[in-house]
Amino acid sequence: MKELQVNLMEGGAKTTEPGLGTNNRCKHDHYNHVRASYELQCYELRANSHEPLATSELRAASYELRATSYEIRATRYEIRATSYEIRDTRYEIRATRYELRDTRYELRDTSYEIRATRYEIRDTSYEIQDIRATRYEIRDTSYEIRATRYEIRAASATV
Repeated sequence: MKELQVNLMEGGAKTTEPGLGTNNRCKHDHYNHVRASYELQCYELRANSHEPLATSELRAASYELRATSYEIRATRYEIRATSYEIRDTRYEIRATRYELRDTRYELRDTSYEIRATRYEIRDTSYEIQDIRATRYEIRDTSYEIRATRYEIRAASATV
């Protein structure tokens, strides 16, 4: 009698039966455990009966195992599809992050341009103030010239 050893303490189903392979710490531990338990039940049925199992019982167990195998395969395909979706979502997130970074750089550049424009406006304002000051100086000089003219007229009128 062959024995099937199932080691669930290691975190997964581990089979030592030749031809069944080893699945230790697999992503699909639950499904491996289900499959191993079905296989174990078949071996126990064979070991516990004194007479060979009827063909119909073996066939039923075989169909049950095959159905379980198909379920496991379908679940693996679903897991694979989900992992592809997750990967695609990660790529989209990364692309969005790069777009946000580029937008941030553009905003920073625009901010620098706005600051430069503000400095230019401030400098122009200073120039305008200088022009005003020069106008005021010209006006004051004009008043002084006018006052001097009046003084000269007044002095020439008295002479």
